[in-house]
Amino acid sequence: MFWPDMEDVTTSKGKEVAELRKVYSAMRTKIGAYELYNLLEKVIIEVELLPDDKKTMDEYNLDAVLLKHVRGMAM
Repeated sequence: MFWPDMEDVTTSKGKEVAELRKVYSAMRTKIGAYELYNLLEKVIIEVELLPDDKKTMDEYNLDAVLLKHVRGMAM
């Protein structure tokens, strides 16, 4: 399903999507695309994280970053 306002940076959802894309791009550069994808997948499907994964989550404060943007898009 496609919501046009998600791509329109003049709407609140569009701004949130644009910001999340910037954050994801920066994290992908710092952590690595494959590693970040796997970590986010584990978090989403609630797989128990390994100590290294937990360290990365804490180091980059990914819980707060993800929740902030997901909540922003849900509003």
